Amino acid sequence: MIVMLQSDREVYNSLREISLKLEKLQQMLERQEILCSNLLEDLAFMDQMIKLHEEYLKQLNPDAFKELSGISAIYARFKRELRPEDVIPGDYPLLKNLRESVRLWRIDVERLMMAIDFSDYRKMVINNAVSSLKNAESVLPGGNMTAVYGNISLACDYLDRLVRFGVLPDNPRNEVLSIKEGLSVYKEQIRSGKVNPDRLRGQIREWISRLEAVERFLVPTGVQPPPPPPQLPPPSPPTREGLRISCGGRSYTVDLASLAGKALIIGRYDPGGLDKDVGSIPDALKIQEYRGEPGDILYIFTNIQCRWSCARGDEDCTHRHHVLLAPDPARNTLRISYFPGAFLPVLYAYSERETPRRLVGELELKPGQTLYLWISGVRDIMENKRVPLVISFTGVAGRASRDTII
Repeated sequence: MIVMLQSDREVYNSLREISLKLEKLQQMLERQEILCSNLLEDLAFMDQMIKLHEEYLKQLNPDAFKELSGISAIYARFKRELRPEDVIPGDYPLLKNLRESVRLWRIDVERLMMAIDFSDYRKMVINNAVSSLKNAESVLPGGNMTAVYGNISLACDYLDRLVRFGVLPDNPRNEVLSIKEGLSVYKEQIRSGKVNPDRLRGQIREWISRLEAVERFLVPTGVQPPPPPPQLPPPSPPTREGLRISCGGRSYTVDLASLAGKALIIGRYDPGGLDKDVGSIPDALKIQEYRGEPGDILYIFTNIQCRWSCARGDEDCTHRHHVLLAPDPARNTLRISYFPGAFLPVLYAYSERETPRRLVGELELKPGQTLYLWISGVRDIMENKRVPLVISFTGVAGRASRDTII
C-alpha cells in the first residue's frame, strides 16, 4: 500500500475542498440573484486554503498556482465593493468575470492534483517492480524458471513505464534505466537456459536494493509538473440531459447531443500501445469515444491506477477496453455492457449501500438514475483500494466540462 507524506495528503484534501467550492460557486453563478454572504464565505475559504499551502502549491505547478491565486484578488475586490447582506443581481458585471475565472480555476485545481498523482504514481510503479522481483527470488530455489522469467519481465515492464513517459527526474531516471537494461540481459540468459541461479539471486537482491534507494530519493524531493493533460473540447451551454461519470472524487460530464452516433469506452489508458500518447499517466482510467472503433480519449482519471498483466487465475486487472456506454436515443436510456471481448468482472449496484452484483449482459440506465460500477483492477492511486465508477444520467450537463469533486 502506498503511504503518502501527511503534508501530501493534507494538500490533496485541501485541493478537493477548493474544487468542491468552485463547483458550488459555478452553480451559484447561474442563479438570477446571489446572496453576497454566501459568495464571500466560499471565496474566503478558498483564499485561506491557497495561502495555507502556498509554498507547496508553487512547487507542484507554478503556472497553475499563479492562475489559481487569482482567487485572492477577486475575493478582495468583492469584499471591498460589496457588503455581506447585499443581494447581487445575476447580470452584475463583476459576476461575469467571475464566471469565466471559475472555469479556469477548476482546471488549475486539477492540474495541481495531477502533479501529486504523478508523484505517487512513480512510487507505486517502483513498489510494483520490487514486488515482482521479490516474487522472482521466492520461486527461484524451486527451479521454476518460467515463473522467474515472468516476474522479471513484469518488473522490466514496470520500469519501462517510468523511463518512457518522463515521470522521473534525470538522476533516478538514469538509475532505473540501468536496472532495466540489467533485467533485459538476464531475461535473455533465462530464455536461453544459460543463467546461473546463485548469481541471479544476488543480482535480484541488488536490483531491489537499488530500486528502494530510488524510492527513498523520490520521497523528499519536490514534485515536478507533469506533462499537460489531454486537450478536451470547450464547454458548451447546458443541455437538457447528459452523463456525469465520476471516480475517486473527480468527474467528467458530457451532454448526450454530443454523443450522437457514438458511444463511450471505459478502460485502461495504454499510451504507446493501443492508445495515442496524450501526456498522461499510463495505466490510468480513461474515457474514450467509440464509433465502430476506438477514437479520441476524452478524459483520464489520473487519480486512478488500473492493474494490468494479470497472471492466470488473477481477475483483478483492467482491460484497455472494458465497459461500453451506449446512448439509446429511441428509448432515451443509456445501455451499459462489457466491451466486446472483455471478460474480467464488473460489479454493479444502484447505490453504495446495495450489495453489488456481477454484471451479466447489459444494463439500462434511465434519466435521473445513478449506477455504481466496480471494474476489476480499478484502484485509488493514493490508498490502493478499490473504488467504483459512478455513472449518473443527469438532467443538465455541459459538454466536456471537467470537475474535480462530486
